[in-house]
Amino acid sequence: MIDRTKFAGQGIAGGKPGALGEFLENGEKALPPKTVVWFAPEAHVHLNLPGGGGYGDPLMREPERVLADVVNGYVSLEAAEREYGVIIRFTGKPDQLVRLPEHYVLDWAATIERRQQNRGENSQ
Repeated sequence: MIDRTKFAGQGIAGGKPGALGEFLENGEKALPPKTVVWFAPEAHVHLNLPGGGGYGDPLMREPERVLADVVNGYVSLEAAEREYGVIIRFTGKPDQLVRLPEHYVLDWAATIERRQQNRGENSQ
């Protein structure tokens, strides 16, 4: 059973909606939610679970907590910047498979600048 493939979970108190889920057969055919589906033995199923809606304005989240989310693998570097306005630099090698907490640095100056830009965009 999968849900939230058409309607995202809503955020509250200024939080953004969650991500939609995906249920695909062979990487392309979208399958209906909340139904029994029979597959051929050679079929491949791709499942992306939906995300829950956010709580509170993402630009108000403490940058240190966003950094912890990146280090723990909950948020990508790109999402930290796009959604939270937090700039985090990875200081390791680009092809490095093991990424330790000390390989991430919070860029405070860039974060302040980005958040000011985001607030300006949101007020228009």
